[in-house]
Amino acid sequence: MLDHTSQRDLFGILLPLLCFCLVQIPGTCAANSLQPNLPSTQPAPNVTSAPLNITDHSDCPIKIQPVKLVVEFGDSVSANCSTTITHEGMGWEASDGGVDMMQMVQNITWRVESLTHWDMKPICYINVNSVQCELGPSVTVYKHPDRVSISTVNHTGPMIEGREYELQCDVQNVAPVHLLTVSWYKGQHLVKRENFSDKSPFPFNKTTTLQISPSRDDEGVQYRCEAELNLGPEGPQPPPKVTSDPLNITVYFGPELSNCPGVVHLNEGASLAGYCLVTGKPFPDFYWKREESVFDPTTPLNRNSSGEYKIIINKNVTSLTVEVIYGPEISCGHHFIVQEDTYFTPNCTVNGFPQITENWYKDEDDILSGFPRTMYRNAAGNYTLIASNNYSNVSHVIQIEVWYPPSEISELQNENVSIGKDVVLKCVSYANPRPSYRWIYHQTSNVRIVDEDGVSRLHITNADGENTGTYMCIVTNVLGIKNKAVRVDVQGAKAACPLSINPQPVVLAYGSSHNVTCESSVPSASLSWKYADKVLNESTLVINSNLFTDMLGWSGKASCLGHFVGLDDCQKDLNVIIYKRPDKVSISASSHAEPMIEGENYTLQCNIQNVAPVQFLTVNWYKGQDLVKSETDFETKDLSTINTTLVISPSRKDNKKQYSCETVLKLGPQSLCENKSDPLNIAVHYKPAITDKLPPRVPVFHGYPVVLICEASGYPEPSVAWIVNNNRFEGGNLTVKDNGGDYTCIANNSVGSDTRVVQVVQKDVSCKLVLKPPELLVKYGASASVDCSTATPSNHTGMGWEASQGAVGMMEDVQLITWKVDNLVHWEIQPVCFVNTLAGQCQIKLPVTVYKFPDQVSISTVGHTGPLIEGKQYELQCDVHNVAPVDLLTVNWYKGQHLVAKTSFSDSTKTPVNQSTRFHISLSRADDGVRYRCEAELKLSRTKAGTQVSSKVASQTVHRPPA
Repeated sequence: MLDHTSQRDLFGILLPLLCFCLVQIPGTCAANSLQPNLPSTQPAPNVTSAPLNITDHSDCPIKIQPVKLVVEFGDSVSANCSTTITHEGMGWEASDGGVDMMQMVQNITWRVESLTHWDMKPICYINVNSVQCELGPSVTVYKHPDRVSISTVNHTGPMIEGREYELQCDVQNVAPVHLLTVSWYKGQHLVKRENFSDKSPFPFNKTTTLQISPSRDDEGVQYRCEAELNLGPEGPQPPPKVTSDPLNITVYFGPELSNCPGVVHLNEGASLAGYCLVTGKPFPDFYWKREESVFDPTTPLNRNSSGEYKIIINKNVTSLTVEVIYGPEISCGHHFIVQEDTYFTPNCTVNGFPQITENWYKDEDDILSGFPRTMYRNAAGNYTLIASNNYSNVSHVIQIEVWYPPSEISELQNENVSIGKDVVLKCVSYANPRPSYRWIYHQTSNVRIVDEDGVSRLHITNADGENTGTYMCIVTNVLGIKNKAVRVDVQGAKAACPLSINPQPVVLAYGSSHNVTCESSVPSASLSWKYADKVLNESTLVINSNLFTDMLGWSGKASCLGHFVGLDDCQKDLNVIIYKRPDKVSISASSHAEPMIEGENYTLQCNIQNVAPVQFLTVNWYKGQDLVKSETDFETKDLSTINTTLVISPSRKDNKKQYSCETVLKLGPQSLCENKSDPLNIAVHYKPAITDKLPPRVPVFHGYPVVLICEASGYPEPSVAWIVNNNRFEGGNLTVKDNGGDYTCIANNSVGSDTRVVQVVQKDVSCKLVLKPPELLVKYGASASVDCSTATPSNHTGMGWEASQGAVGMMEDVQLITWKVDNLVHWEIQPVCFVNTLAGQCQIKLPVTVYKFPDQVSISTVGHTGPLIEGKQYELQCDVHNVAPVDLLTVNWYKGQHLVAKTSFSDSTKTPVNQSTRFHISLSRADDGVRYRCEAELKLSRTKAGTQVSSKVASQTVHRPPA
């Protein structure tokens, strides 16, 4: 380091150094000395260098803080240099951030805002007593790797087990390299570390490798490498690390076979699962074969499965022999049934591997002869078969039954028993299998059968006539049958008849037939029918109503005869009724022509034609739905026509009433046959009666006519007339304007007459009502209102509006009242404003017109489509849809823009209608392409034009003959 005191001092130092150097080189310092450019007349000056002092840094009186600096490339850095002694100057020398020498300071700082020099070596110096010493911090500039990556060298894809592979870790652009450590990880385990000796401070790319030989256990393992800068305690903590993305490896191995001996001994039911296990990755294609068929090794093996099996892996074949050990096994039933005196061998099969030995035992005694053998009754019992081989032995017990048929029945005999006593019949037979017993007898509630210990007993308790008869005991088993019959007689009792008839009785319509069945509760009965000295040997009787009535009449009897084994013959009777509905049931007024007069007596007759049997007939008379009379007890028993009568005295309430008669054949508790006549409508004539609604005295006011209403009831409907001053006015309603006096109402019909006198009193009244507006034109569904007021205010008892919509009740102490609706929906509404005075009532009607524009107006040709022919007549039709009122409607016909016709309508209908009108045209060639249209116009005002709705245009093409 040079002394920076002055240029003179610098020259004094350099010259001795130069001379020193020249001494070391051939020549002399005098000869080679540097001479200043002085005048030649001046002697050469003597120049002596300042002494060069070499300072031991350990004794340099300065302190660096911090001594070591670790800074990331591009970051800021600073160090402090301080001293405690007097000096001639101190400063910092550095390639960046140097500080010129400064005096009179004890502390000086080197600072760089962004350190970009990799080999930075800042020096702090101090001059003391013309001696300079220097000291600087250690500066380490570092940089994180731009990227750390791992890869395989010269290989892609899966690895093969046992082969060598090289992994490469690339650390890009890191500094300083000598502080770099690269760590290799297999999963979470460190497998290798590598450091570097390169001392360069500049960034470098570094590569390191790792040799691996993967096994199948390494499948899916992840390798990674990690770059770490060991910057010491002065560096960042923890030390900076950059880790590569993991490298996943896939390891292929195999295929391999394990646990695959040449011969396999397996118990029956086991499988080859677990033998010849195949491993490998990728998993190899393999399959098992037996006798050229694909085989599932998990299939349970049976005794027929022994033999050679093959496993084929990627066309490589490995064979193994399977021997299935089973048994001994005995296939044999547990129970055998043998008929007595037959030659018998049990159907038992013994299987197993290795060879089986068989031995038979009966009741623990060895049977050397074994089977087959003749079976007697004493040969029945338990037999044991023992089968054995070198591996095992098994036994099987069978039971042999020796069967024989029933023996003759013993201990069963005839019995005589008094009525009310008990008796027991005993039936005994011996057989194997044990026989079943069955008794044939007339079953009654006092008989019960008890089978116990191979014996059957029939108990009769409190014997009566139903127990008399034959009792047969039948003994059976699968080998035979025995039976024996005995008789029981009950002394002092009559035997029952075990017959039943279904249905009973028989009610049958004339002209039809029906089957009746006779049944016996005793088996083996012989049944027949007897009627009218005829016998039919069948259990079913077909009753033909036509033949039956010929032989027995409309009611009679048939008998079922029964012949039984062991029981007395007997019979039961069947009641038969044949009926016929009336051909006709009619009602009439006997010896009288319509109409009937109120209060007089009349006879009605019911005519019933061809009905039978009459003794079961009832005739019911009805007035409307009300029963008024029932009649029975008709004498004849043959097919008859019956006439019965009903006397009535009708009143005016009976006018237009309906009378009817009904026949009912009561043929049994649940058998009714009904026929009803057509109704007889009766007309009852009665004289008129004027109603009480006509008052005896009526006031009439000038200018306010009164209508006298005279109404009268009567049949035939009476004619009504008024007699006033000897003048006759026909009709019940008479309008009286000003004339007072007596008014007589007369009601007449063919039966009689009735009169009523009304006194009309003339009175004066003055009241006038004003409507504003006086009339109303309103669109359907719109709002409307009209004021009603008295023109000459006077005392009145109330005023109001009567209307089908918006009515206003009578109000007192008002001179004006308003009728108002928000949504007028009554087409024919006629509101009336009224005022009540002491002299009577005044009223005025409001003329209201409710209108609606048409929904659609359309034009069409009538009975024609296509072009029109010149000179011919055609009709156009205009259809106006859903318009009201029609009397305000005008249809305008236009040809082009010219009005050619108008049509008006006189229909007084107030509600919406569809209206059509037609217009006749005869076209010429000049009309080709002309446009016709119709227009619907509602004349809603007398002074203004109406509102129009037009149809679509109808264009016409006119064809003409050639010129």
